Amino acid sequence: MEEHSLEHLRAINDQLARSNGRVMNFIARLTDRVDELVSASLEHDWSEVRRQSEFLANSGEVYGFAEMSAAARAVCQRIDEQAEPVEIKRQLMKLVGRCGTARADRDSAAG
Repeated sequence: MEEHSLEHLRAINDQLARSNGRVMNFIARLTDRVDELVSASLEHDWSEVRRQSEFLANSGEVYGFAEMSAAARAVCQRIDEQAEPVEIKRQLMKLVGRCGTARADRDSAAG
C-alpha cells in the first residue's frame, strides 16, 4: 500500500513539474504576445488583435490568470461589438496591464 502511495505521489510531483514548466513558458512568451497585440492595434488589424486576445483569454483560464483572461475577453467583446477603435484600445491597455501584473506576480513567486 505504501509503495502504491509513493508511486502516486511521484506521478503527482511529475505532473506538477510539467505544469509549472508550461506556465513558466507561457509567462516567458507573454511579452512577445503583448508586442504582437500592440503592433496589430496600431495597424488597426482587429482580427489579429482578437485572435491574440482570445489566445490570452483561454491561456489565462488554463494557467490561473483569471484577471488577465477577463481583460482579454473584454477586448474580444469590444471587437465583436464593432466598438470604436479608441474603446478597443482602452480595453487593450487594461489587458496589457493585466499581462504585466501576471508576469510580475509569477516572477516574484519564482524568485
